[in-house]
Amino acid sequence: MSPHSQEQDNDEQNAFDLQLKYLFGTLKKEQAHTKDVTSKLGIEKVFEQGDAAEYFEKILSKVNPDVSKIFQGHLRHTATCSISDHHVNSDEVGPFWTVPLSMEDNNYYSVREGFEDFFKSSTVSGDNQMYCDYCDGKTDAILECKMEHPPEILTLLLKRFEFDYNRMSYVKIESCVEVPRRLQTKNCDYELYAVVDHVGSLRGGHYTARIKPYDDHNWYVFDDSYVRQLNSKPFEQVESFRSQSAYLLMYRKLDSPDRQMNHGNDHKSSLSDSQLSTPSCSFETGASGTKEEERKALAPQKRQRQSFSCCQLPPHRTSHNLSVTGTRTGVVP
Repeated sequence: MSPHSQEQDNDEQNAFDLQLKYLFGTLKKEQAHTKDVTSKLGIEKVFEQGDAAEYFEKILSKVNPDVSKIFQGHLRHTATCSISDHHVNSDEVGPFWTVPLSMEDNNYYSVREGFEDFFKSSTVSGDNQMYCDYCDGKTDAILECKMEHPPEILTLLLKRFEFDYNRMSYVKIESCVEVPRRLQTKNCDYELYAVVDHVGSLRGGHYTARIKPYDDHNWYVFDDSYVRQLNSKPFEQVESFRSQSAYLLMYRKLDSPDRQMNHGNDHKSSLSDSQLSTPSCSFETGASGTKEEERKALAPQKRQRQSFSCCQLPPHRTSHNLSVTGTRTGVVP
């Protein structure tokens, strides 16, 4: 890459960082709009379908590397001949922003078990044997995946959108998932602080986010132009909750005993029923209708969506189906 190209990329990253900083700063004081951010992401038609996981990675690719690196970890993939542990035929380390967890269309799915299964070794044999350089022929091989460098923020992607070979089409998996408050890797402990939910169908739906700020004991729901404090707390009495809409799960690394103690006290503290004191944010919708009409139309559905432990999908929304990036939700196969 030429110095000129590198300088241009740095300028674009700094500009995008400033736009995000301005957006978050405005949210603390008054209504905010996402037009500048969505424009920078190349979103021209806000009603086009988009995937939250794709835009999450797109945002990370555009911000300054010093910012995105807290979301980035490294995985080591190895393929070892089953005849000898010393016959390592493939050893690759690569970066990741999300850990994709495969799901099945069952009534129940454990995130903890899915996360552990992701790192379990597997054996390839028969027609899937791999060539061993040391044995000079095809042999059974053991495939392993290990987290070489754990990120500060661990993001899990629940693969709810999969291709069904029986139906020969993409489907959305509606399984109810059990989400733990804590996750452990070999050297790190993590605690959940954000959930991105998707409700609706494969072709169209709605994204919301539930977030617990680092300096706050409370959880808040971000739903289009509304920000509200949740009336219930997910981990007040139990160490997990169930959800049929969770799509992205974000965990913070607990890197010190003091910090772990503070987080442990957080989930036991009392929760006020008051709403968020800062003004609600207004996103670009590109649709007609007044804010008052929108508020009245959506209010009954918002009350139903505020239950963190409920395993039922809320009623399908028919108006303003926008994600926080300003795009209409849904997944493009």
